[in-house]
Amino acid sequence: LAGCLKSGHSHFAVAGETQLSIDNDRCFTPASVVRNPAMPKKHRKQFNVWAQELERMCLLPGDVVALLKATMYHGRSSMSKRLTPLLMSDPLGPELVGHQFEGVTELNERVAYILQHLEACRTTGRGTAAPTDEEMLALAFKFDNGMRRKLRWGNVLSIRKDKKNVILDVEGAGKAVGKIFGGGPDNRLRFYDDQGWSEVIAYHIARLVGIRLPVVATTRRLQLTKLESVPGMQAYQTDGKGASVSFVDYMRGRERRRHPGVVKGAAPKDYIDMAVLGWVEGLRLNSAPPMEWRDVYAHRAPIHNETERCAVGEVADVIIFDYLIHNFDRYDPKNWVTHEGHWFPFDNGLGWWERPRENCQFFFRCPPIFYPRGKNGGIGRTQVTAQYCGDMCPRHGPPPPGTICCDPNALNFCRFRRTTISRLQRLGPGNPKDKRLEAVLGRSLAAEEVQPVMPPSYGSEVDMYEGLEERLETFLAYVDDCIERFGEKEVLLH
Repeated sequence: LAGCLKSGHSHFAVAGETQLSIDNDRCFTPASVVRNPAMPKKHRKQFNVWAQELERMCLLPGDVVALLKATMYHGRSSMSKRLTPLLMSDPLGPELVGHQFEGVTELNERVAYILQHLEACRTTGRGTAAPTDEEMLALAFKFDNGMRRKLRWGNVLSIRKDKKNVILDVEGAGKAVGKIFGGGPDNRLRFYDDQGWSEVIAYHIARLVGIRLPVVATTRRLQLTKLESVPGMQAYQTDGKGASVSFVDYMRGRERRRHPGVVKGAAPKDYIDMAVLGWVEGLRLNSAPPMEWRDVYAHRAPIHNETERCAVGEVADVIIFDYLIHNFDRYDPKNWVTHEGHWFPFDNGLGWWERPRENCQFFFRCPPIFYPRGKNGGIGRTQVTAQYCGDMCPRHGPPPPGTICCDPNALNFCRFRRTTISRLQRLGPGNPKDKRLEAVLGRSLAAEEVQPVMPPSYGSEVDMYEGLEERLETFLAYVDDCIERFGEKEVLLH
């Protein structure tokens, strides 16, 4: 990608088990310079070696391929346009860009070359072997592990309170959001009251399924003494009527004890557990997809260009993801977010919020962002949940007066990213039990400092996983119905 001149004897190294590319001073070489007869033949060979190596590869990390495709489909987010502002902020950047700007702009041509090569791999049947479950898991977290380690173990330089959360400044990771795990006044930890749990589990599911999520989430333990001097943390109201007490004293006190099985590896007395989410700059809020796209998903309108095709796939990923984690919060347009021109599921704290075992098929048959419910289309999460999963919107028979319900057999949402469906199929029914989403997610969560499990109030700790697998099986059957109706080529988008 960087157009580097590389030689095997000096430009590569190994640190522990990590392979490194070092000595990168001969990069961003314009093709015109390489073609110059004055360039020594050995240097021209070094410039072309990356293309020769690539010709032998047909399996590249999925996250890398997804990023390359996104930069091609969104012109304003092309690789060179994203790189140029970063270069211009460097003292030597303007000189480099001014003298050899082709070295930067040709980056887009190399992106296109890689994607063409991968398409040739696909059409000729090369590189079609599906990665193993463990390889998928390794790929899913490859690009996050460095940041996750910093968020989990990095020294906390400062803390401040922000509404229900705390804002941390973590050495090496920068600003982060901390969502503290704690029981309510009645000493019970309801799953949907602890939004941190939902954020962490949602992060793991997104990575395993291959859904774009720029937010890195993990768990960590923090000494309670670090919170003693934080403004706003001295008082903590234990209930709506009782007296306020010190937050630190509350978390140290006997009332902090939780029901057995709610948290595996609960923190020692002088520590507190929390979810930590990396900070993301440049979010664009209130970015709901256009309403006319509901005709695109229902195959009543065509996809007009590659940019729209990519965006339709991204929005489909968000809707699928919300169904899997039972998150109704994106019924409201203001809760849709884009980052660098791309849609992704941001703020997943209300996953599994109400009726977490419910299998609400209306979620994807009539997605709430395209089929608003209630008078004037605006109602709260509880009402939305009830209309999708409860008696207000029955699955059979006529709806109550004043409600707008969805045909339980509707196929209104039938365009998806092929890669997303492929990953879901590899985690779904028909695979060995240890390869399904329940088992893979359990192994993934086992690496966390603290492991969330389902509270006893909802039954055994595997209930959430069972509900998740049931939803996955239901959705994959729905995809088969879409393909039968509209054809695989129209339903599964490249």
